Formats: sequence, C-alpha cells, structure tokens
Amino acid sequence: MQTEINTSNYTNYAQIIMSEIKSMDSSSDTALKELELQSQVVDIIANIQLKKEPRKKVINLLTYENTKNMSTLDVDKYFSKKSEEEKSHIKFMITISNNFSKNDIANKAIFEEVRYMIDVNERIDFSLGLALEKENFILGAPALHDVLVLSDEWIAYNDAGGENGAKKGIFMNEQHKARYEYGKTIKYNEKLLSQEEATDFLIMMLNIAKDNYKEAKGSELVDEHKDALDRYNRLYKTYKNELIKSI
Repeated sequence: MQTEINTSNYTNYAQIIMSEIKSMDSSSDTALKELELQSQVVDIIANIQLKKEPRKKVINLLTYENTKNMSTLDVDKYFSKKSEEEKSHIKFMITISNNFSKNDIANKAIFEEVRYMIDVNERIDFSLGLALEKENFILGAPALHDVLVLSDEWIAYNDAGGENGAKKGIFMNEQHKARYEYGKTIKYNEKLLSQEEATDFLIMMLNIAKDNYKEAKGSELVDEHKDALDRYNRLYKTYKNELIKSI
C-alpha cells in the first residue's frame, strides 16, 4: 500500500530527494490504449506541419513565435515600454517554454499556460512542478507533482527513526528510486524532449491526471487531483488547437 500527501510545499519534497542522492558513497489497459491512439493521431498531425521561415521580431508582440529564443537583452529591447515586473514575467515565459522541448507546439501550450500567471509565487510553483514532472518522465517513472505518494516501507522506516533509506533500498516512491539509481538530478534545461516525447508527455500526464482524479473522488485530496487534471486539460486542449491551426 501507499500513502498520499498534499505537496503544496513540495519544495521540501525536492530537498528530501536531493539529500538522499547526495548521501550516495500506472495505468489500466483502457488508458494505455487511449494513450496509444491519441499519440498516433497527434503525431500524424504534427508530422505534416510545414516548416516556416523564421520571422523578424516585432516590437511589443507577446507570442511564442515572436519571443522564441529571445535573450534578456532582446526582451529589454523589444518590450522596452513594459515595466520591469512585466518584462520579468515575459522572460519567465520564454525560459520555461523554450527549455521544455523541441516541439514548438508543446512549448507554445506551456507559454500560453503561464501567460496570465501574474503572481510570482504561482509561477515558481508551476515551474518547480513542471520540472519535477519532466524529470519523472525522462527517468521512466512518470507522475504528477501535486500529491506526494509515500510507500508503506518508507513511512515505517522513517517512523522508526531510520535515515538514508535509499542506501538500504527503501524509497518513498518509484520516482525517488529512479532519481537515486540515475545518480543525479536532471535540470529542466539540461535535456529538451523530442517532438514525439513532448507529445507523449502531455498525453501521458493527462491520462494519469484522469486516473488519479477518478480514484481520489471522496478523498481529502480530491481538490489537488482536480487541479492537476484541470491543468493538463488546458495544456492538451491548447496543444490540439494549435496543431489544427498549423495544418
């Protein structure tokens, strides 16, 4: 069995994982079929996109296409009339979208998701969460960040005062084990997902969110699971809409 806890302060979760690493000397058949079908459909659409010549940058045009690969100096130049707070937000939008994948449409979905995140803390929460989810995916242990799953073995070991459980083969969850075995954390901008991987990521996260929310109905953490489902519904909807527009 396993236990779920709210990760609204999941920065602590990341610190726990890091401390374990530094101390070194899923789904039903139906969901899988759905994921495979969605992947095929989205990949077919993505693969017929025409490559477009890069356009010249336009002043004060806040779109993914116009801001792609803009440097900090570029933002200051092309958005010179914006306040420092607004320019900071734009730089965040560029960084988190450009460093996600090689799939421009997936990156654009992320760009649009953070467009109206005015609150700095909300942007930090989103970026930390997406970084964890991307790392989970790369490590082959996909999972959402909203709710932390703890194994019974981990809970019992910690309740007994145990330390450095990973060294003894005791992990809080599959993601913790995958990070420990990999030997280091994977920085968000260290590896861009390929076009196919970005597609798979969005579909897989959406299906995981659907399953988790279904199982969580009636539990204390249903709201956290609903937040995750809403987030990936928006991201995937934006992705599909942009794919259709690009044909």
